[in-house]
Amino acid sequence: MLIPELIKKQICLLEVEGLSKNQWFRLFRVLRHKSLTASFYTRLVNKNKQHEIPLELHSAFLSAVTFSDAQKRQVDVQLQKLCELFAVSGIEFVMLKGAAYIASDTPNSSGRLMSDIDICVHRSDLSRTEKALKQVSWQVKELDNHDEKYYREWSHELPPYYHPFDGVSLDVHHTLYPPVSAKHIDIQKLFKESIVTNFGVKSPSPEWLVFHSAIHLIANEDVENGLRDLIDIYLLLTQGENKIDISALVFLFENSGFKTELSLLKQLLWDYFDYNLPLEASGHLQSGSFQYQLRLWAIRRAVCPESDFVANTNFRLARFINYVIGYSQKMPMSLLAKHLLFKGGRNIVKAILGDFYFRKNAT
Repeated sequence: MLIPELIKKQICLLEVEGLSKNQWFRLFRVLRHKSLTASFYTRLVNKNKQHEIPLELHSAFLSAVTFSDAQKRQVDVQLQKLCELFAVSGIEFVMLKGAAYIASDTPNSSGRLMSDIDICVHRSDLSRTEKALKQVSWQVKELDNHDEKYYREWSHELPPYYHPFDGVSLDVHHTLYPPVSAKHIDIQKLFKESIVTNFGVKSPSPEWLVFHSAIHLIANEDVENGLRDLIDIYLLLTQGENKIDISALVFLFENSGFKTELSLLKQLLWDYFDYNLPLEASGHLQSGSFQYQLRLWAIRRAVCPESDFVANTNFRLARFINYVIGYSQKMPMSLLAKHLLFKGGRNIVKAILGDFYFRKNAT
């Protein structure tokens, strides 16, 4: 089986009936490692399958849910603070990813964890956004000169911010994909089609939520949270109150230059969830090129979490290929070569002299 049974049948399809205690303990370790414990539990509750959990694991699952609820309250507080802060400066912003799910109360938001809050502002508002954030004690995370240059000149977002008193990290985007790539996303369309949530903040439309999660999963070098992203997409497509407009979704992918990524998404949803994304009526044609086949081979394996508790998940070659392809999609080859050479050389120096060497020379 290409996708291990624990990943597809148990985590994705929730086929947990009849599992032994040992199987449950293995499953729990994988869920905890990938920060999926609380969301998995809430999905079980929605299917009325929580009684399948052994008594010995009940408190562990409920503890994860409690932590998730606490994080949600923290996000709610920060969203309110950001609304008040940017209202004073007249800065328009849209929530992205995990914070958008919480603000919109999407079907994948329950139990979902996040490492930071993501927002998108107009590029023309970047300097005012940074000024406003710094006025209320937000700080830029410490970076060396190369990484600072990467964010400022090549990336789709500012260097990460953190709040030393609230303990929260913030990523400020001005688009959804690096502008130095060959892709072009109409970010004004994102703002125009955004929806004001019951919380009072703007969130992307359901189609934009799926689109952003998909390119974050497939057109990215890092798939550490790939299974989480794929679960997000599946739930958004199949369980949301607002039905996804497939033709609008296809337009987003194809008009932004992500036609191959849409084909890959369709196959991943079938591989992991037995779900057929209905693209036929839209006229979208599945790619059969060598590049597509190589990317499919890599991404379908890279998404599968590597774990000592799951057989056949040591897909290191697939993850390496996906890493290289992800970076090659983000920037021209000349820039990519320069970037990777610098990163490789820096890692060697760090191994010999320690990370402090770069912090010292950045001051």
